[in-house]
Amino acid sequence: MLQKRVLEQLDKKLKGPTYKDLVEITGIEQTRLFRIRNGSLMRIDELETILSVLGDEGLSISLFFDCYKYLDLETIEQIERKIRRRITIEKLKMEEL
Repeated sequence: MLQKRVLEQLDKKLKGPTYKDLVEITGIEQTRLFRIRNGSLMRIDELETILSVLGDEGLSISLFFDCYKYLDLETIEQIERKIRRRITIEKLKMEEL
């Protein structure tokens, strides 16, 4: 799940932050952060805030959102096909090892 991956990246970058640390860094309320960590879905503004904290580490996720924000569906489908082909090729290479 995207949310789980973003939270893992945040933990890795900040080296196991406390809720107090996260409140200071993100501006998101402590009770809300607790609920998010325990399965509540993030709102878009919360996700954007955390992605801005991640900077380059959140690039692939923010790139995903930009694709859906700015590109037409046909272009997105072309990109998806290319990515899926590349993943299949890499999986096959790994199986050969």
